[in-house]
Amino acid sequence: MRSNCAHAEHEKYAEHDKYAEHDKNEAGDGLRACPVLQVCCAVVVCDGPRSAVAVVFQTSKKDVMPKIKTHKGAAKRFKLTATGKVKRGQVGARHILTSKARKRKNKLSQIVLASDADTPVIKRMIPYA
Repeated sequence: MRSNCAHAEHEKYAEHDKYAEHDKNEAGDGLRACPVLQVCCAVVVCDGPRSAVAVVFQTSKKDVMPKIKTHKGAAKRFKLTATGKVKRGQVGARHILTSKARKRKNKLSQIVLASDADTPVIKRMIPYA
């Protein structure tokens, strides 16, 4: 399928005509990149009863939102459930176990949910969990 870049600045370049039909990228998902401008410019082509063409144009890396760093200590201690709640382990089961009853130690080994007050803070620390 033929795909032309729809960006207005491309008309300035005389060599753009020979790149009117771009090669598919490695994934073969219909994205075409423009070699003339050397920027991130892609045209997505959808075939079907309601075909549409969308143009994505990015001039530099400063247009991209910054990545949020994961707090590694929190990532090791907390996990998210499928519904978005935060799971955590219980404290008090690491040492001095001889003076604790078996029932108490067994209950301390279970995973519990973090409190509702702590959940927003924990979710900010593990944004991609």
